[in-house]
Amino acid sequence: MIKKEYLALGLIFALVFSIRLYIAFGDEYLDYDAYFNLRQAGIIRETGIPAYNDELSYGGRFFTFLPSFHYLLAGGSYLLAPDLVAKILPNLLASLLTIVVFLVSRELTKNSNASLFSALLSGFIPIFFAETIVSASVMSFVVPLLFFLMYCFMKIQQNSKYVTSYIIFFAILVLAHPISIVLIMAIYFYLLICKLEKIKISQKEIELAIFSAFLWLWANLMIYKKAILIHGYSVIWQNLPPILYRQNFVGIDFFQAILMIGVLPFLFGIYIIYKGLYGQKNKNLYILVAFAVSIAIILWLKLISLTIGFIFLGAVLAVLFSQFYVKFFYYIQKTKLAHYWPYMVIGLYAVVIITSLVPSIEAADDNKNMNMPTAAEVEALAWLRENTPESSTILASPEEGHIIAYMAGRKTIADTNFILIGDLGQRLEDINTLYKGRFLTNAVLLLNKYGVNYIYLSPRTRRALDVDSLAYEDGKCITKVYDSDNIMIYKSSCIVNQN
Repeated sequence: MIKKEYLALGLIFALVFSIRLYIAFGDEYLDYDAYFNLRQAGIIRETGIPAYNDELSYGGRFFTFLPSFHYLLAGGSYLLAPDLVAKILPNLLASLLTIVVFLVSRELTKNSNASLFSALLSGFIPIFFAETIVSASVMSFVVPLLFFLMYCFMKIQQNSKYVTSYIIFFAILVLAHPISIVLIMAIYFYLLICKLEKIKISQKEIELAIFSAFLWLWANLMIYKKAILIHGYSVIWQNLPPILYRQNFVGIDFFQAILMIGVLPFLFGIYIIYKGLYGQKNKNLYILVAFAVSIAIILWLKLISLTIGFIFLGAVLAVLFSQFYVKFFYYIQKTKLAHYWPYMVIGLYAVVIITSLVPSIEAADDNKNMNMPTAAEVEALAWLRENTPESSTILASPEEGHIIAYMAGRKTIADTNFILIGDLGQRLEDINTLYKGRFLTNAVLLLNKYGVNYIYLSPRTRRALDVDSLAYEDGKCITKVYDSDNIMIYKSSCIVNQN
């Protein structure tokens, strides 16, 4: 017979997954960046390997990235259409975080009710919910996987199968995203805390710490060695342009941060971190506190974006809330309010709905409105595919590069994969000049420089750059060939002889 706690956990998982799918299938398309993952998955299915030599990105370039998530998408495309896989599989993986958080929380507290509450909180972390609904984001894979590894690390003394599981899944994580370094930092910080608190450290913990560090270092040096030689330490930020780098770390105040993470896990998770560092000696609590502190440190050093940092903080604080739940329960049982506990639990669930579920849905809707193409844009891209030569190069904003490559099958001069692009700053400046400039000769020189044949002007680009149309259109060198639903496509036909 199925235990009630597992039935409740199944209901929480089903609730999170069904709400995610309902929102995801409320629109036909994915967000702009998702089409890079979708395109790579299609290439892997056809050839067995990713397109590291990408003929469409930046007019043709070599690009390096970690491919395990793309292989997962490619595998799913054997069962369902690629567009369906890109909506169902990432949301399924993201929903699994509820189960993983339950396991970690139960290992921490030995209390199923507290663990179920943390599982529910983890299903509606506003920033994680919003960023993984329609983006086919690797974070939907990485976050639950990383917390499962933390669970395995907690259990290695109980059964050797968890050592094997840790080794296998850590190798997969290393090939999914460089953020796996945070787990390594957390393990070493955990070992330091144990040493300071004079808690015995097992040989298995030391060996896994050494293995993790060496595997991560070897894999990332092998994959990113060319990028490291070109960019140096800026490879940490994936060669992000200065203006985008600044945008990653500004514009969010303290209260916004709380709303993005979730009010309950933030407030009471922070309290448990404080108690964990200055209170009881609990190895499972120490590894979670070490992880939270590691995330806080790399956020403070600006080594990861606020989005990724808040996602992981939200998840670990959701786990730590289970510890607060247990402490609060035992405190109430010692008071005259003990018989009101069921009503308090109902109140807590109401707070979750108000402070986590509702903000998650609102954030997801906002994210879709800002980052998803319209039907008119997709129609314009279909026109590009059908009415332009296959060798054509399209000028578009970097944010639209992936969707043009996927839907139109044409080269672009920029997209959001900035790594291994040496002239990036100048290239982005030239793109702005081409959209906002007024002089035909200067525009043609730049168009010739990048081999641009067509200029794609969408409502998104017009809003971002505050332009209505190309000021230098003359009907001869620069001709408007498409104009529908506020989307314009221009053809570039002239060459300037500089001799």
